[in-house]
Amino acid sequence: MNTPPRGRFLVRQTAIVVWQYLVLDVFATLALQQALEQEKSGLLPPVPQWDISTEQWIERIISNITAGFVVSRIIIDFHHRVFSIILVGLGLDSPENCPPLYGRALDADTVRGFWGKFWHQLLQNPLTSVSAFITQNLLGLTPKSFVQRYMNVFVVFFCSGGLHLVLDIVQGIPTQESGAMLFFVTAPLGLMIEDVIRALWEYFSKCNGQSQNLPKPLWQRVVGLTWSMAWLGVTSTGFFYPQAVRPENQALVPFSVAGQIGLPIQAVIVLVGGAVLAKVFEVEV
Repeated sequence: MNTPPRGRFLVRQTAIVVWQYLVLDVFATLALQQALEQEKSGLLPPVPQWDISTEQWIERIISNITAGFVVSRIIIDFHHRVFSIILVGLGLDSPENCPPLYGRALDADTVRGFWGKFWHQLLQNPLTSVSAFITQNLLGLTPKSFVQRYMNVFVVFFCSGGLHLVLDIVQGIPTQESGAMLFFVTAPLGLMIEDVIRALWEYFSKCNGQSQNLPKPLWQRVVGLTWSMAWLGVTSTGFFYPQAVRPENQALVPFSVAGQIGLPIQAVIVLVGGAVLAKVFEVEV
């Protein structure tokens, strides 16, 4: 996408920020209502139950993906856009230095694509620097070797898990209830599973004389998205669950517009506004 002129950039960013605020308000209102109902009923324990039915797992995966990755993406992207508005508006930076923070949703058709292309890369440089120091300088592993490559990935996710564990503690989630470390340290396993499947696929494709340079067909993208969302939805359970059951953690915005105009009206505004933004400003999806 071409970088718009400064004026259009500011208008575009401001419009998206306003829309994102309203979206977060809708999610926060719904999440707070659900958390309060669950707290009153006492149906949910402080830690997730793993022995549940298939229907409950499907519901949990959808909930994790929506509340965890969709809302988290909007929150982080919201703050990124606000800062870009301030910096570009004051003339301290240019639109060229404020590219989209996230990639396309279609890039998340693998776990590797989710973390490497779709999700933000704000921590990539510091974490990869730490992992390179540990794996090469401290452990003395050969650069780009099989062991170093996967150990590098593990250290990156381990450090990321540690950072998110600290954030959980700050939010009032006890260490023993936080699933941050488990979620992030299992991410490399998902990458390894994909690498094995990809290697087998390439091997059999080569044996059958199929070209490796063809674009992914639709069915492969559908299967890939199903796999990656299922993996992330299941493994993120321990991470998002403690946040979801605490009403005090549902305040995503300082002022609720939905509390003034009503949730149904705001939901309509969000839907219509999203369609307008997608049409006028070609918002990244």
